[in-house]
Amino acid sequence: MIGSFTRVRPDERAPAYAAALTVFAVMIAHALLETARDALFLANVSATRLPWMYLTLALVAVALGQIASRPSGGDSRRAVVLLQLAAAAGTAAMGWLIHVSGDYAYYLLYVWTGVAASAILVRLWLHLGDRFTATQAKRVYPIVSAGSVAGILAGFALSSVITERLSAEALLWASALAFFASAAGLGALAPRTSVRTVVPPPGEPAVEPSAGSLAARAGSAIRDPYVRRIALVLFLGSLTATSVDYSFKSVVAAHVEAAELGTFLARSYLLFNLLALAVLLIGSDPLVRRLGVSGALTLLPAALLVATIGWAFVGAFVAAFLLKGADGALRWSTHKTAAELLYVPISDGRRRQVKGVVDLVMQRGGQAVGSFLILG
Repeated sequence: MIGSFTRVRPDERAPAYAAALTVFAVMIAHALLETARDALFLANVSATRLPWMYLTLALVAVALGQIASRPSGGDSRRAVVLLQLAAAAGTAAMGWLIHVSGDYAYYLLYVWTGVAASAILVRLWLHLGDRFTATQAKRVYPIVSAGSVAGILAGFALSSVITERLSAEALLWASALAFFASAAGLGALAPRTSVRTVVPPPGEPAVEPSAGSLAARAGSAIRDPYVRRIALVLFLGSLTATSVDYSFKSVVAAHVEAAELGTFLARSYLLFNLLALAVLLIGSDPLVRRLGVSGALTLLPAALLVATIGWAFVGAFVAAFLLKGADGALRWSTHKTAAELLYVPISDGRRRQVKGVVDLVMQRGGQAVGSFLILG
């Protein structure tokens, strides 16, 4: 990641740093918003309502994925800026709603948090795909990813400071300001000087990932036995993640005072992300090399199994914290790396066709099925 800063060419530095700064600000806003959402929801609404929120988010994410896969049909940078301003206005509106309405505002806030940053990031990465060639992207994208990591850590650290001195409601106004500030970073990304095009290898037909309905593309993908196994891995992983999240939040709501929820959650999320970063930088590569892809994929289930068994011996609060910690440290580091490597044996054209739809449908499908199991 550090080496990426030295490989970027002089003419790429301004747009690369602008993109990284934009993602940095968006992730700060998202971290602030996520902490506010969980603290306010758990303090004012029963945790038994969480499965309904998971179901709603799954449906919204699928709809959002359908919309995001369509061409913007105009200036993609302008579309991102409009989304950033809309996110700022919507988040500020949530801060006003929780003071003038009933409990339904907390439900709206939960759904809004799942939409605001993700809509921006989807369009932003599409814009970057147009702005940079494939060769440029290899030099620029690690810097943008560094901005994302730094932003999420800074956001949760800032959340801890704000909730300790003010309240969870103040996080909403801080998030709105961060969304608004993120729009300033896109200035250096215009004008567009290059367009990235995907050329299929000789003998391989061009593939249009967005062609056909989502159901049709999903059906076509899982007819391949190997892709079907990847889909099953993603589905079970998402189902488990939903159960882990519910277990953690329901136990926290029962054991932590409402006034302390914001600070506790902000510090917990910061710790989980620091652990994930440490594993990603130090452990992912050697673990995948030593254990192989299949072996690396077993680490997260094994850690969750140990934490689940420990529930009977160390009590719900400690076990739930360890469960969420193991999930947070491994899911987005070693497990994510190994899961992405599962796609490597697939041809480039086929990968472009199946990856997006499999990731979307299986992950959100697992979230939906996990929600039904919790309700049951």
